[in-house]
Amino acid sequence: MSAPVALQALITGLAAGATYGLIALGFSLVHRLTGVIAFAHGDIVVGAVFAGVLVVVGTMPVGSTAGVGTSVALLVVAVVAGALLSAAVYLVAVRPFLGRGDVIGWVAGGLAAGLLVREILGLPFSQQAYALPDPLGGAGVLGLGGGVTVPVRAFEVLALGLVVGVAVERGLALTGAGAIVRAVSDDAGAAALLGIPTERVVLAAFALAGGLAGFAGLLIAPAAPIGVDDGVMLGLPDRSYHLEFTQHVDGSPCRAPTRDNLLVFYVPDHRAIDTIVARLSERGHPPVDAENPYWTENGATTIEDPDGWRIVLMPSTGI
Repeated sequence: MSAPVALQALITGLAAGATYGLIALGFSLVHRLTGVIAFAHGDIVVGAVFAGVLVVVGTMPVGSTAGVGTSVALLVVAVVAGALLSAAVYLVAVRPFLGRGDVIGWVAGGLAAGLLVREILGLPFSQQAYALPDPLGGAGVLGLGGGVTVPVRAFEVLALGLVVGVAVERGLALTGAGAIVRAVSDDAGAAALLGIPTERVVLAAFALAGGLAGFAGLLIAPAAPIGVDDGVMLGLPDRSYHLEFTQHVDGSPCRAPTRDNLLVFYVPDHRAIDTIVARLSERGHPPVDAENPYWTENGATTIEDPDGWRIVLMPSTGI
């Protein structure tokens, strides 16, 4: 592995780790206070994101960079929705079983709550996958050399994840509210005797965990469509059509019918084509012979994906 590729993997891995760390922070906080494993936590992440999308964008989101107003609204709604969902799961599915030490009860309650969130989400969002708007404005990439790039968005996600995670951790460690949480965690009975409202503290912890889940989900979700089928939809404003590229979680359902089913990209910059071809070749997709000699005679490059579908990179401004 070359140094640029290793650096690319490191940066993107750290960005993903920073967001999943926020989810894990809330997960561990809940477990430390109650001993409960939050089985519905992953569904709360998705539920919070889609609640934000439903309220702010609607049931047909588009994978694009959101404006400032939309970004703020998505952030607020997703965080609040995550907090409310997590608090509701605690009150309805966990709390009734904690007092009597019914482990099977809160395990079943958590699993049932997660399934309920999924079913409710399926009502307004019936498609298999959605490309969600991106609240971050970091379009473009940063070159690392050798044709290897890193999305600017990865740096933004990494920075936000670290800032929020460190802020929450330091808040729990240094503030009076954090001292109360630690007291309940160490000995809930003794904390109650000292007048600490332990039930409120636990409820607030669940709400905080849900808020962190919503925030993290909003950072993760725009990176790829959410659903059974992963992919991306590309279209133009005010048009009644779009292109959709998907990959199924269980593998491709079919191969291309012929070698001359093509998607042609007109790229006038030869150097840009060379960069694209080099990057695809590094990932195991080298150029192939064109079925129609017209493309080769006019300097085009043909690439075939693992399912047999082909794209053509044509060095011209178009037809």
